[in-house]
Amino acid sequence: MLTFATLRSRLLALIALAMLPVVVLAIALSWRIFVTAEQFALDAYRQTASAVATQERSVLRAALRVLRSLAEIQAADTTVRACEDRLGRVVEANAGYGAIVLMDENGIVCGGGALALIEGFERAALTAPLGQQSPNAYNIALGRREGRPIVAITVPARGRDAVLVAVLDADWFADILADVTPLENGTVAVLDQTGEAIVQHGHEKGSTGWLPQRPVARAATLFDPTFARDRSRDGRAFVYFLVPVHADRLQVLVGFPEADFGIAERQLLVGILSPILLSFIVLAVAWVAVDRLVLRWVRRLNRTARRLAFGDFSVRATMPDAAPLELRQYAGAFDQMTEALGTRAHEIALVAQQRSGLMRELHHRVKNNFQVIASFLNLMRREQSGETREMALALAECRVHAMAAAYKLALAQGDIRLVSVPTLVGDVVAYAQQLTAGLREPVDAEIRGEGAFLDLDRAMALSLLVVEVLWPVIGADGTRRAVVRLAHAEDRHLHLTIGGMSQPPKGIPSRFARAFLQQLQAKTVPDTGSDTVLAVTFPIESAQGNDGLSDQGAP
Repeated sequence: MLTFATLRSRLLALIALAMLPVVVLAIALSWRIFVTAEQFALDAYRQTASAVATQERSVLRAALRVLRSLAEIQAADTTVRACEDRLGRVVEANAGYGAIVLMDENGIVCGGGALALIEGFERAALTAPLGQQSPNAYNIALGRREGRPIVAITVPARGRDAVLVAVLDADWFADILADVTPLENGTVAVLDQTGEAIVQHGHEKGSTGWLPQRPVARAATLFDPTFARDRSRDGRAFVYFLVPVHADRLQVLVGFPEADFGIAERQLLVGILSPILLSFIVLAVAWVAVDRLVLRWVRRLNRTARRLAFGDFSVRATMPDAAPLELRQYAGAFDQMTEALGTRAHEIALVAQQRSGLMRELHHRVKNNFQVIASFLNLMRREQSGETREMALALAECRVHAMAAAYKLALAQGDIRLVSVPTLVGDVVAYAQQLTAGLREPVDAEIRGEGAFLDLDRAMALSLLVVEVLWPVIGADGTRRAVVRLAHAEDRHLHLTIGGMSQPPKGIPSRFARAFLQQLQAKTVPDTGSDTVLAVTFPIESAQGNDGLSDQGAP
C-alpha cells in the first residue's frame, strides 16, 4: 500500500505534484481546443448560410433589374409580335430564366421560353403587383411543377394593366449551391415557405430526411442566421442555421449531423487521456527507478541494521561500486559505528560481569550476616530466662529472618530477581510458627496468589510488615491464635489479612509497620471482621517480570 511514510511514496508524490500543473494545463488546453473547434464549425456553417443567402438575394435582384428594364421597353412597344420576339431573345440569352411572359388578369399576353411553367403558379400570386401604386413594387411567387418547387418574380408593366413574370430556373439556384462546400456531412438548401427544398447540395443531396421535424424559427433580420439543435425527419440529431432570403418566401437552411463522438470529441478524449496516461507511465518508471537506484540499497542497509540490532557486531554494510556515492559514504559511517558499538558492548559486558560478581558477593555476605545475627539471637534467647525477654529476642530473630528470607529468594538463581510473594509470606509465617512451637498456639495460614512477584525492596517491606503485625497478635502470653490470609484481588493486586482469634489489638501496632505499608504502596480496605488487625491490598508484578535482573534489592 502506498503511504506517505515511505521514501518511495514521498518521491512519487513529489513527482506527481510536479506533473500536476502540466496535466491540468494540457487538459485545459484540450478542452479549449475542443470548444474552439466546435465554435469554429458553428461559425463556418453560419457563414455558409449567410453567404448562400447573400448570393440568392443577388440572383433575385439581378432578375428584378432585368424585368424592370423590360418593363420600360415594353411600355414603348405594345405589339404582341414585338413582345414575343423581345422576351424570347431574353430567355435565349439568359439560361437562368425558364420563361418570361407579359400577363394581365385574363392570362398571358405574350411571352418567351417554356410558357407551360406558368401553369404551376396561382394567377393571383403572379398578378399581385397590379394595383400597387409604388413604382418599385414586385412580388416573389412560389409554385410547383411536376412535384418540384419553382420560383417566379413579377413586376408591373409601365403604362399597362399587366405584369412581367420571370420564372427562374432551379438550376440557377443549384449552380450557386454547387460552389459551396459544406463541412463534414453538411448540407445546404434553399427552402420555400412550406419548408420544402427547392434545391439542395451536400452530403444529403436528393434526400429530405435531414430536414428538421419542426420548422426552424426565422431570424429577426435577413442578415442574422437562426441557430437550432433539433431532430431530423429520420430521427438523427442535427444542428441547423436558417437565413431568410426574401421575407417568408425563400430561406437558406444549413444543417449537419451532431455526432455523439465525432472528430472534435475524439480529439478532446485524446487530449485528456494522453497527459493522464503519460503521468501514469512516468510514475511507473519512477517507481521502478526509485526501487532499482535507491531502495534496494536502503533495504540492504536495513537488513544489516537488523542484524546489528540482534547483537551481531561482526556485520558490515559495505556497498559495491554500483551503489550511489551518498549511500556508500553512509555505509562506511555505519561500519565505523558498528565497530565502535562492538568495542563498547564488549567493554560493557566485562564491566557488567564484574559488577554482577561483586553484587552477588555483596548480597551473599549480607545474607550470611543475617544468618549469623539470627543464630546469635537464637543462642541469646536460649540463655535468657523469663518469658518477656525470650519473646523480645524471638521478635528480633524473626525480623532478621524476614529480611534474610527476602534476600534468599531474590538470590536463589545467583542474580537478583523478583521475589515470589506466596513463598515469602509462607516462609515468614513458618519461621514464626517455629519460634512459637511448644509454647503457644500455632499460626493458621491461608496463602494463595500464585504468579505474584515483588522486587526486593518491596518484598523486604512485606516480610517485615508481616512480622510487625503478626507478632503483637500472638501476644506476650502466647494465648492467642493468629490467622494470616493472602489471596488475589482485582486488577493485579493481592489482598493480605492478619488477625487473631480472641480479642487481638486493633489498628496497626507500630510506626515501623506504617512505614512498611507506605513502601509497599499498600492501601487499607474496610475491616472484614472484629478479629482483623490488618487488611490491605498492594500491587504486584507479573510472572513475566521475573525474566530479567533487578538492581532494586541492594540495601
